[in-house]
Amino acid sequence: MQAERFPNPARGSTVPRWIQLFFAIDALLVAVYAVNAWLDVPPGKYAQFFDLDEEANLPAWYSSMQLGGAAGLIAFFAWRSGATLRRGARLLWALAALLVLLSLDESAQIHEWIGDRLSRLFADAHPDRFLERTRSWTSLVTLPLVVFLVWLFRGLKDSLSAVPRATWLLAAGFTLLLLSAEGLELLSDLTGLKAHGYTMEVCAEELGEMLAATVLLWGGWVMAETALSPVETPSRSASAQAAPHSSAGGNRPSSRRP
Repeated sequence: MQAERFPNPARGSTVPRWIQLFFAIDALLVAVYAVNAWLDVPPGKYAQFFDLDEEANLPAWYSSMQLGGAAGLIAFFAWRSGATLRRGARLLWALAALLVLLSLDESAQIHEWIGDRLSRLFADAHPDRFLERTRSWTSLVTLPLVVFLVWLFRGLKDSLSAVPRATWLLAAGFTLLLLSAEGLELLSDLTGLKAHGYTMEVCAEELGEMLAATVLLWGGWVMAETALSPVETPSRSASAQAAPHSSAGGNRPSSRRP
């Protein structure tokens, strides 16, 4: 029996409208925060509810929802393709689990908590060290994540060959997420931005993170859409190609004489 292979539904480079809506929401949330900062809105429930630099509010829940949605879509693809991908399916489940963890981190601030504990652990002994002066201990948490992602995508190279568009979207999403979450935050720590400079850095960082979550959600959708497409087998394709020839041969008049 031939192994089944998921087709890659060719839909051009069009961005789905619902993904376009998410991109618009990304920009809108950043715009609301920027306007509040520009108008110097006093602290309160309204300002905190839209504050990009806080947790347990609308922007954090929104990003958490997107990452959780991407995890669910990738898990669905892994479930549908588990019989054919085998080891690749297990790696896909690991990728989905990572996105669930990142989703929880949006609200629970897990990596910030780890960075804070590392800072407290080494602050007294080495107060002049670079990471302590810049408050960038969270960067140490990111390094294992980068190594894990590289290993994961190398292992998924063959499994994701049927969905190249999703592969590029996932790679772009994780790259943008890491550059925004750690790169811009480290830049802020190094430069010591204040007032409007700090507000601009927060806007850039959080916009990058939300755009990354939207791209990851888009990649998960492409995978789920592929899994829901009709499944083809090599034997079925060969039969479909041979059918017209056999039909034409059957209608050809016989050369034998009665």
